[in-house]
Amino acid sequence: MKTAISRTPQHRSDPRAGFLKMAALTCVGRAGTKLVQSYLDGHPNLRMIPGYPLMYLYPHWETWRREYGNRLTWHRVIDLFCEKHASVIDTRRLNDLLGLDRLGPTRQDFLAINESGFRKRLLEILSGSPICRKTFLLAVHEAYAESAGAPCDRHTVVLYHIHEPDFVRDLVDDFPEMKLIVMVREPKASFASTKVAEDFVDQAKLNPTDCMILSGKNVVQACYYQQKVMESLGDIVRDHPGVDLLAVRHDDLHLRRDQTLTAILRWLGIPEHPAMRVSTFGGKLWWGDATNRTPVNGYNADALSDKWRKTLSCGDGFLIEGLQYELCRAAGYEPAYYRKDDRHNRIRLILRVLLPMREEWRLLGRALDPRQHMAFIWHAWAESASSRIDYSWSATYRYKRAYQRWGLWRRRWEEGLLSASPKRPARIVFVIVRYLRFLGAALRAPLWVLHRYRMNLGTLRYRLTGKSYCPLVLRPETVESVEQVPIF
Repeated sequence: MKTAISRTPQHRSDPRAGFLKMAALTCVGRAGTKLVQSYLDGHPNLRMIPGYPLMYLYPHWETWRREYGNRLTWHRVIDLFCEKHASVIDTRRLNDLLGLDRLGPTRQDFLAINESGFRKRLLEILSGSPICRKTFLLAVHEAYAESAGAPCDRHTVVLYHIHEPDFVRDLVDDFPEMKLIVMVREPKASFASTKVAEDFVDQAKLNPTDCMILSGKNVVQACYYQQKVMESLGDIVRDHPGVDLLAVRHDDLHLRRDQTLTAILRWLGIPEHPAMRVSTFGGKLWWGDATNRTPVNGYNADALSDKWRKTLSCGDGFLIEGLQYELCRAAGYEPAYYRKDDRHNRIRLILRVLLPMREEWRLLGRALDPRQHMAFIWHAWAESASSRIDYSWSATYRYKRAYQRWGLWRRRWEEGLLSASPKRPARIVFVIVRYLRFLGAALRAPLWVLHRYRMNLGTLRYRLTGKSYCPLVLRPETVESVEQVPIF
């Protein structure tokens, strides 16, 4: 007997929906979502899965539904989940760069739960329920909490670290009355940190040749996460008036940690707890993600420095502050370059959009540098003789915005040629084909700049027509104690 599959959001079908309130955590650029989650770790009224291994659960669900249709059962969903989200069970299984396999005083600990027990409990919770993603999401958090030995409380908030803003709309469709925490950061620091982090992730997750081919996308990615994300969040809030959104400044986690966490908990409707004084995951000290040059637990003075000056010129700073002027005002970030939003500065801003940014000049220079072309050929030859990263198994290569359009998860024909015949002629063909791809990317370098132009001009038009969205920004210095605030 087949179980019915729900193809539309179900808001009343899950019996646990009345006991588990949904809140989610996302960000505008690189703004400290993992840090705030690490401080909330261990709270008895919060159910969370460490890090964001569920970031791609929603696009995965839609893929499973398309591929299996009416053959999708809870047994199959659980099997697929444990395969595609394996780091939920053991943080060593996927190279997610979150630092969850380097925990504890010696940075040698990891997080793991009993897989068979988790599967059994998950099936018990889901048994008899219609198959829908909302039910599954709640059940995963419940089964994980029990498998990890977390204290269970009837009045509990599920804090879903969805991280990726692109999937928030689907989540809101399932939970139209949810709370949404959006981490924000000083725009120049956020832009520079996002760009550097994207470069780092590429180097860790891509073969060297792919890393060089796709290097042009990262300035556009940084612009997207800063500008278009704010616009999309504004659209979500306007379309779903039941969503309660709160912006939290990254800086406040470092400068006013206790007040900030108290304010967040008060907004969620749950009391303070001693666990929130230490940065941990699964009760084990967390030392930051893989982008941290020096492992740091908790406060990191480096995060508040002006490192962005290495990535951005003064003109870039003027551009970013002008495009994010409303956010600067709402969050209390004093502009250093775009000090006044008058007609003169707006004209300057339009003209500045059309000039390449510092990182774009570097991109154009690398495209013309013969040493880069020689380095690419060397990397391609080395790749032809060794094992390459398999992109087919991880959701990152299929669903991450930066990689999605390139179809990295599909095997390219030159790789298939090497698998069939790894001898010298096949290797030469592999190098030639890869170099042609790189040459095409080098010739397209100006198109990345044009893409950024279009995105910036769209943001500017959005702002100048009065459509910019300014979220409610948390002001921790004005928050009182949460001891008298009732739980949901």
